[in-house]
Amino acid sequence: MLSAEEIVKRMRANYEPCVQALPPELRDEFRNKVLPLKEVEDLAPYIVTTSEFEGTASMGQTQRKIGRKVSVIAFNKKLVAAGIRPEDVYGGLLKGCFVFD
Repeated sequence: MLSAEEIVKRMRANYEPCVQALPPELRDEFRNKVLPLKEVEDLAPYIVTTSEFEGTASMGQTQRKIGRKVSVIAFNKKLVAAGIRPEDVYGGLLKGCFVFD
């Protein structure tokens, strides 16, 4: 299982490629309003805890947690309208953050 620090490093490495995969008109909104890097990094302790107690289900729980946050501001609808699956974006942010023994 990864430590919170290791997870933060992976999230930092994943963040910009995920942002760059978005249409240009959505990038600034994503960075500044939807999911700033700091908010993504703040998920690291949650990931550690859920991974420890929920096992492989923790990945889906974390993606749903992100999805609930961004659905409030209707960003998912903008992704879908642009032909992007929201799960792909949030899964990309979490790539490599879940390692189970």
